[in-house]
Amino acid sequence: MGTLSTSDFLTETKRIAKILDLTDTGIGDGDDTNTPSKGAANALAAIAALSDSDQLTALLPGAVQFAAALKAESMKGACAAWMRVIDAHVGGMNDYLSDNALYVHYSLRDVWTSLRARYVFPPVTELASSSRAAGTWTDAVETNTIDTDSYGSGLIEFYTQAAIGVADIEVTVTGENYDGETVQTSGTIPASTGDTTVVAIAGAVRFVKITSLTVTGGTDGDAFLIRTKFDRDPTGCA
Repeated sequence: MGTLSTSDFLTETKRIAKILDLTDTGIGDGDDTNTPSKGAANALAAIAALSDSDQLTALLPGAVQFAAALKAESMKGACAAWMRVIDAHVGGMNDYLSDNALYVHYSLRDVWTSLRARYVFPPVTELASSSRAAGTWTDAVETNTIDTDSYGSGLIEFYTQAAIGVADIEVTVTGENYDGETVQTSGTIPASTGDTTVVAIAGAVRFVKITSLTVTGGTDGDAFLIRTKFDRDPTGCA
């Protein structure tokens, strides 16, 4: 039997992550105003308040099912059922992810608890920062560390916190991965990069924490942070 390609597998897991995001932000659990679940809950309350017994008999069971189906937990249950199908098809999701060196969105662990933390990329998390004044770079490392009980290692990127001056900034990043091994990568923040700008770091080195930075170049007033990034953003894949 043919197995899903890694591309198709990632598309389906990305789709589930987007559905979960929409579920949490848009459907609600019956208490959030202007959500489908609140509308269904209001319908149930209105039917339950009817005084006509014939109307109650005819409408209440359906209203109960309607309200139950339009709750976030019901939608998550549907996602879990689809995850179960995919898991069986690929011969076990953890093994499939390990064999293909893949990571999936962390939200999937909400509905598939057997998914190991090491195979999910973390939320965007600041891991370190640095700024220059009077010709000296001052670093803040281990600003946060990734909770390895919940997430795996993350890819990283630069994010400027000031408009960068007339000189490139060269950065070497040292830290640890999920297995506690020392890892290192480097990158350049180009001169004249604007404030609040993402600058990519080439390669696929993954971190759970940053233990040291070596920063050269730059101009007084320059500042940046290093944060994890999503392997892929589920936006638009539902």
